[in-house]
Amino acid sequence: MQPDVTTSAPVTLPPPSRVFLTVKQLAQQQPALTEGGTRWAIFNEDNNGLAESGAVVRVGRRVLIDPEMFLAWMRTSPQLSPPKPKPGQKVAPRRRSLPAPVAILEASA
Repeated sequence: MQPDVTTSAPVTLPPPSRVFLTVKQLAQQQPALTEGGTRWAIFNEDNNGLAESGAVVRVGRRVLIDPEMFLAWMRTSPQLSPPKPKPGQKVAPRRRSLPAPVAILEASA
């Protein structure tokens, strides 16, 4: 007696909900990001909140980045914002322009 084999519709998998890129691919996709800056952020992920964001996934030696989550982390990361002055702390104003160059005149003999 043969087993009853019923035919069913082929199993279709949903498209992946997350796209992962390497550091190099992320830098190519987002020209404002450099490979070095991204690698620095990943190296310091335990101190800058990137580890908690879930944007970085390691598969063996490969480091993969979810670009949407990485950019969301950048928008909300306090480490990437300029430091806020403490109450009562004086903040030096930014220089708007450089001083004019001083011309050096040679003494004529």
